[in-house]
Amino acid sequence: MVVAIDVLDSVIEEAWRTISDFYDVTAPLPDTSDLFEGANLLDPIEASERVILNMLVEAIEAIGRFSPWYKLPARAFGIMRICDRTTGYSRWILAPDAQQRWQDLLDPLSHAIRSNTAVLEADRLIGDLLEKTPAGDPCVTVTCSCVPSHNILIPKSILDQAQILCNNCHEPFSQVA
Repeated sequence: MVVAIDVLDSVIEEAWRTISDFYDVTAPLPDTSDLFEGANLLDPIEASERVILNMLVEAIEAIGRFSPWYKLPARAFGIMRICDRTTGYSRWILAPDAQQRWQDLLDPLSHAIRSNTAVLEADRLIGDLLEKTPAGDPCVTVTCSCVPSHNILIPKSILDQAQILCNNCHEPFSQVA
């Protein structure tokens, strides 16, 4: 049996490899927190589009000066800026042609995100808490009640401060003895 998080990791790695190859970029896979920045994990389709958008942004930043892609605008990569008329704020989105171009990446990515929403939300929460954690805080392994269980490594002070619930089994993560 393949663990769902392993599938997510391999789908993300394959998507990055495909985008990197397409734009002739030689850069390591960006951090998960960077890839999921701004992603709505409650909507796996939207989240997968945000991950691909973030990968494209990372690829643009890694393009070499002598690449034919170097001076092209974001739109050439399938990225568009839209403005929300009610708030006046603008944001980047994946253009319709980019959605079509990367559909073979978007479909498996959205399925993998749907299967790993709880782990991704826990990772996001823990990332936020880690920013506020004092240096030298010992880490402990915690697990949920899922079968198979999800295990995460977190600073002990975070476990002392907050109860972290699994989105799948709705049980709190508890320290492994």
